[in-house]
Amino acid sequence: GGGDGGGSRVGVAAFVCASDMSLGSTAFAAKKGIAVDDSTMQWCASQIPEVWPNSDAPMTSIRLFKAWDASWEAASQEAAWG
Repeated sequence: GGGDGGGSRVGVAAFVCASDMSLGSTAFAAKKGIAVDDSTMQWCASQIPEVWPNSDAPMTSIRLFKAWDASWEAASQEAAWG
């Protein structure tokens, strides 16, 4: 809550994209999700949006190809999952 995209993460601000464009309601939003590739998980996890772009519909599921890889920098893992 608190204007951060409506997510339930604690201590981490969700990525928010601002736009004056609205595409209207998202059909079947609760049944949709996104796939997060390894590069995004490793380097940009804090920029995964919590709401569908140009919409107020929350993302309710994500698919990770890899939750974490042992070869990635261990110090970044907590930040990615924070």
